Amino acid sequence: MKDLLHMRVFSARNNYSFLARFMLTVSESLEKAVQNPEFHYGFQEYGAEENYVKSVLDGHREKLNFAGILLTYANFEEWLLFDINTLGKAYGCNLKLSDLNGSFIERCKKFIYKLCNIDSKELLVDWDSISDFIVVRNLIVHSNGNLTYANNREKINNVIKKYDGELSLKSDTRLVVHPKYVNRVMNLAKDTIVALNEYIGQKFY
Repeated sequence: MKDLLHMRVFSARNNYSFLARFMLTVSESLEKAVQNPEFHYGFQEYGAEENYVKSVLDGHREKLNFAGILLTYANFEEWLLFDINTLGKAYGCNLKLSDLNGSFIERCKKFIYKLCNIDSKELLVDWDSISDFIVVRNLIVHSNGNLTYANNREKINNVIKKYDGELSLKSDTRLVVHPKYVNRVMNLAKDTIVALNEYIGQKFY
């Protein structure tokens, strides 16, 4: 089991490294299109006027950063559920995460710190940043980043203000995710999974 945990720590680090490389590779491809739009079929067919090229590529950059958020979160949730299940087995918990009430993060915290009775000073997780990450992810999933259709605009605006320069608004309604925030949440997800697995390894194996 200890070898498995070491492998999960190693895999978690590499997993987010590969995801970051993927994002960088696509971003570099977009930049090449900016520099030489006339070499790309779409711009050959519809024209390579500067404003048109900028509009198209800005749209792709926005979608790429949205994709980075969604890919990171999907991966993070899958790993976190596995690790919480592992913690539950180690502590002999009869309840599952799905048996608890509250949001996903509230249930995770209850399971770790109450059901497993883990001291929050022993297992440090940046739950506030994870909660912010989920707010951003949910806005993208449920309203494609458009605050007009959001249920809690004040909460979202507070998150955007908190990460000034990493998150912003376009035309006061459209969320813009900048690469720095994508990198932030990738590191957040990686650090959380590594911390959980290192804790399990030190505590039980």
